[in-house]
Amino acid sequence: MSELNFEAMGRCEHLRKEIGDCLSKRDMFALRLSTAARTSGSTFISNTITAISISKIEDALQQLKTYETKARSLVDEYNQWAVKAGKESITFMSNSV
Repeated sequence: MSELNFEAMGRCEHLRKEIGDCLSKRDMFALRLSTAARTSGSTFISNTITAISISKIEDALQQLKTYETKARSLVDEYNQWAVKAGKESITFMSNSV
């Protein structure tokens, strides 16, 4: 019978929480990016036209990139510990949008 690696199991649990927090923030910035890029959808020209805040889009995109990179790094670290803890690894699924 193989011995349980409690350090690896503990690291996996800690990293799963960090990954969850990171993905939550990533998704929040993805929503902000979507919201900042959205206009009223009307092509009717009246006395007012909805302006798009390019700076808000750029800020949200930068934050989105930051949290995507951090999530990938945390998943890589998790997967290294998962092997030692006898847990399944986490994989990223490609978004086909």
